[in-house]
Amino acid sequence: MAECEKLETCGFFKKYQKSHASACKTLIETYCMNKESSETCVRKKIFQETGSPPDDDIMPTGQTVDDV
Repeated sequence: MAECEKLETCGFFKKYQKSHASACKTLIETYCMNKESSETCVRKKIFQETGSPPDDDIMPTGQTVDDV
């Protein structure tokens, strides 16, 4: 299974890839490690629309880590 092409530069992935939080692990598995699912990533959409990466605490769902 292919990974998201933004994986190497994704602030969320870099910050939370070793997190013990089950929510982060599930999101990384669902969005970051699956090329097809990554197309629905809100982080990727924000980057495409603004040209700038979103805050590292914005999850692929669009929620912030603090909201979970």
